[in-house]
Amino acid sequence: MKKRRGLKGFLFLFMCGFASYFVGSAAAAGTMPKDLIQQLLTLDVYVYLAQGASLLLAGMTFYLLHHSRKDTLAYQKAEDSDDEEGMEKFYKKAHRNLEYGTIAYNICFVSILFSLLGAFYMVAVNAAQIKFLLLASMFYIPVFFLTGYYRKTLKMVRHYDFPKFAMPEDALAFVRSYDEGEREANYENSFMTLFHLNQIILPALYIILDVISFALQEFQLTAFLIVVFIHGYINIRSISIVKKYFK
Repeated sequence: MKKRRGLKGFLFLFMCGFASYFVGSAAAAGTMPKDLIQQLLTLDVYVYLAQGASLLLAGMTFYLLHHSRKDTLAYQKAEDSDDEEGMEKFYKKAHRNLEYGTIAYNICFVSILFSLLGAFYMVAVNAAQIKFLLLASMFYIPVFFLTGYYRKTLKMVRHYDFPKFAMPEDALAFVRSYDEGEREANYENSFMTLFHLNQIILPALYIILDVISFALQEFQLTAFLIVVFIHGYINIRSISIVKKYFK
């Protein structure tokens, strides 16, 4: 625990030092904070980054899901031969690769969605930027195939047929299909994610947006409203827990 806290403290100090160096270098070069932030907020750069990340994540997703299937087949062979050690080994590997593949798939989808929406805006402003939109649209082709491949892999590994257009109730039923230990780990992770969002990440975003607003000399109202909505929503959702368990 102490080592983890020390590492986090070191990374925080490193990032602060890097940011100070970056800003100090820009100031020494005569670059105004407004100009510096406007350079950092160039949309086409982030669209290119999102497209590159989408390609890498799509390949990573396929790789992980493929190995999850292979490990599941190996688990079935070990089960047929009553090899308990092999069963435990391949069970863990199959589920680990599936979960890593799920994470990569979800981030891939977010990257593609960002690149597509960013490309739409760029084309609306300047029709000559149509190449961005075409590239972003092409990335939906591997995701289309990955979605089917992911659902089939999920059914093969977890023996659960997840709906194509899932609702919150479907996700809850899926979590309830986990064994008790994995379900408890997911509950703990969800609680910690909610805590970090509510107490650390979203409050930090207020400060960052405030700094950007002062630097650009323009209040970032839309961004503030989005953060406020998310912050309010995750707290209002807690009311249902109170109503359910403390009637």
